[in-house]
Amino acid sequence: MLGSPFEADNPFDRLHQPDHQEQLLAALHVPSLLDLTSDEEFVVGQLATNADDWGVQRFAVGGDAAGWRGAPMLTFEPIPGLDEEQGRVDWGGGTEWLLGLPLVRVTLARLGGRIPERKRAAAHDVRAAHEAGADFVISKDGALLKLRDEPGLREVNLLTPLEAGTVMGVWARATGRGGTFSHWSSADFLYYWALTRAIMPSAWPGFAAFVHGNRVFPNGRRLEALAQSILTRLDYIVEALDDLILSWQRESSNPTIDEIRDLLDGIILRGSAIQDNVALLVGTWFDIAMAYPAGWSIHDPKWRRSVRGTGEQGRRVIDQMQASTRTLSATLVLRHHAVHREALGALNYRSEDGTEQARVFLPADISSEMRSRLRSARQRPDAWGLRDEIGPHRVHHSIDHGGGLVDEFEEESAGGTFLEPMAFGINLVASVARLAETVFAALDPAHDVRLPEPLRARSLRPTDEPWAQPEVGRQLILTGPLSGLVP
Repeated sequence: MLGSPFEADNPFDRLHQPDHQEQLLAALHVPSLLDLTSDEEFVVGQLATNADDWGVQRFAVGGDAAGWRGAPMLTFEPIPGLDEEQGRVDWGGGTEWLLGLPLVRVTLARLGGRIPERKRAAAHDVRAAHEAGADFVISKDGALLKLRDEPGLREVNLLTPLEAGTVMGVWARATGRGGTFSHWSSADFLYYWALTRAIMPSAWPGFAAFVHGNRVFPNGRRLEALAQSILTRLDYIVEALDDLILSWQRESSNPTIDEIRDLLDGIILRGSAIQDNVALLVGTWFDIAMAYPAGWSIHDPKWRRSVRGTGEQGRRVIDQMQASTRTLSATLVLRHHAVHREALGALNYRSEDGTEQARVFLPADISSEMRSRLRSARQRPDAWGLRDEIGPHRVHHSIDHGGGLVDEFEEESAGGTFLEPMAFGINLVASVARLAETVFAALDPAHDVRLPEPLRARSLRPTDEPWAQPEVGRQLILTGPLSGLVP
C-alpha cells in the first residue's frame, strides 16, 4: 500500500491539463533488485521491458554495465576542472542525457550519520536518480526505505516494487494506456469488473449459480439481484479507489480536498450497502425473517443468531464471517455519520516536517471508538489511517456576518484524530471484498444439490475470456489499488 503522495515536481498535478502526453520517469535501483519474488519480478519486468504500455520511461542506476534488462544505465563521471560529477544516460539512437548533479553531495551531507557508511553509495545513487529527473525510484533496500521520509530522501519518492505496481497501474489507467490489460481486452470499462473477479474468485461460480438457478432456488430472482448488487457495487468502489489515489497524489488544495472527501464518502456508503446486501443475501438463502428492516445487518446479533439457528451451514457462514465482521464494525460509526449527519470534515493537514496532505477530522468520541474496535479485531489503527491525534484544547472562532458585524468567541474542543483517507479507503474496500468472498465461498451455491447437474457444470466452467484467466487476474491485482491487501 502506498505510503504518502509524491514530493517535489509532482506529475499527477499535471494529469488534468489539456492534451496531456507526459510519461512518468522511473529509476530502477539495480543492486537492490536482484532477488525478487514472482510478484516483484512481474512489476520490475514490466518496467524494464514494457514500460511504454504503462506510460512510463525508465532508466537503471547503481550498476556497472551500460544497461540493465534493456533499461539504459545512469552512469557518473567527473566534471573537468571541478570537484563535482555529472550523470549520463545513453538512450540509444543518438539520444543522450548529460546532467549536472549539484545537490547530491549536499543532500548526503545533510543526512549525515543517519545513513550507515555501507549504504552511502546506495543513497548517492537513488538521490542522483532523482536529480536526473526520476519521478520515483524503485528499490528493495531496507535501510533506505526506513529513511525515505527524511528530508533529502523524501523528495526521491522511494517505492518498493509492489508500491510501484500500484502507481504505474493508476497512471496507465488515468492516461488511457491500460498496461497489460490493453493486450487482453480493448474495452477499458472491463478492467474494474475483471479486477473484482480476480480479488473474489469464489464469487464468480457463485454468481453464475444464482443466475442459472434463479428459477431453481427459492427466492431465486432475489438471490440473483442481491449477488449482482454486491459485485457491481464492489466494482464501483474499486474504481473509486483509483480516483481517490489520483486526487490524493495531487497538491493539497480546496478543490482536491473536496474531491477526496466526496470519494471517501461514496466508498463508505457503498461499502456499507454491500455489507447490508450480504446480510440480505445470506438471510434470503436461509429463508430467515427479521422483525425490523434495520435488523438486516451483519452486525446485528439477532441476525447472526437467526442464521446460526438454521443449521450447520448457517453456523459455518457466521463463523467464517466473524473476522471480517469484527473489522468492519469499526467503520459503522463513520457510516452512521455519513448517513445521518453532515458531510465528513476534510481539511489540509500540515505535519511537523512541513508536508501537507488532505485529512478527515474525526471527533474524539468517533476516533476513540474506531480505535477500540480495530484493536479488538486485531487490526492496527495506524494502518487504517488513524495516526495524528490532537488532545482537548480551546478553539477561537471569528465569524464575519458582513456590515461590520463580527462574532468572536472561544469554545472547548475534545480533540480528535486526523484520518488519512487513502489508508482508510483502501483498507475498507479490501475488508468488504474479503467479506463478500468469504460469504460466496461459504454458501457455495454452484455445488448445491438443488441445482441440476447441467446448470452446476455450467456455473463451475471457467470462462474462456483472456482477461478472466488467473494469471491475468494476478497482474491486475499487482497493478491495482488493493495490491498487498488481497491475496
